[in-house]
Amino acid sequence: MSPRIDKLFGQIQRKTERDLYRKSYRSVIKSQQSIYDSVSKNKTNKRKQKISKEILWFFIKVIISILISFLIYSLCNILIPQFNYEISLILGWGELSLFFLLSSLIFIGMYIVRIILWSLKQDYD
Repeated sequence: MSPRIDKLFGQIQRKTERDLYRKSYRSVIKSQQSIYDSVSKNKTNKRKQKISKEILWFFIKVIISILISFLIYSLCNILIPQFNYEISLILGWGELSLFFLLSSLIFIGMYIVRIILWSLKQDYD
């Protein structure tokens, strides 16, 4: 064959190889981008679910701490009537000082228990 025809076939061959390389490169980039988008979208959804779950737990804990402190406050008033008066004199907050003290202690206690359980869960996972 003549050198001119060999050169022409070489150029055609190189051109098709470049086109194939470009097409394969583009398809790889597209597939990686779609995988990355699905993974990152999944992460943001999980993060949003976690935040909404924590907000829900916060309000549930506030309600539970108020209910439990009200029960303890009522029991203290029924069983030991002078106890509430003595606590209000010691703390100086007023008549409901025992109620506020109990609700804040119960709320803090629930979060301490939650942190302990979370750390134990992290150790075993």
